Amino acid sequence: MSYNKKEIQQFELLINEAKFVTGNKQETSYSKGIPPELAGALGSLGAGTVSVGVVFAYFTGMSGAQIMTALAAVGVGGAVGGIASLAAFAAAPVALVGGGIYFTANQRKLKNELIKLIRQSFEFEELLKKDQRVIALGLLKALEVYRQEIQEIHPKLY
Repeated sequence: MSYNKKEIQQFELLINEAKFVTGNKQETSYSKGIPPELAGALGSLGAGTVSVGVVFAYFTGMSGAQIMTALAAVGVGGAVGGIASLAAFAAAPVALVGGGIYFTANQRKLKNELIKLIRQSFEFEELLKKDQRVIALGLLKALEVYRQEIQEIHPKLY
């Protein structure tokens, strides 16, 4: 199965939120970069009132632009450039013969990014396990489930 930019962006959004939550021990709410609906779903997940499915239903409803906007608000440097690169993304395969070279290189890049995110998720998971705030608990559950889903889709990754 091929690697999907959107699944990587969603995972990156969770990882960056984990970075925010673990780095700001006094915070009781998610960062301003997280859309309110997603923050509410993650918070409810931490309180045990909503299933993980609700979080991912919201995720799948997010457009690529919404995800990049959220990433930019959290402070991911490449997210803003990502919006500009959408035009380049659409034009690049036309420039190459059949787009095969571009697809292969892009898949390798996406795979490497996904491997990096999986490793980071394990690191943040250890930090979040020590944190009893509702926001940390919800984020911990979301990270675990998202990583499992990614590994089911791409079993040879890790």
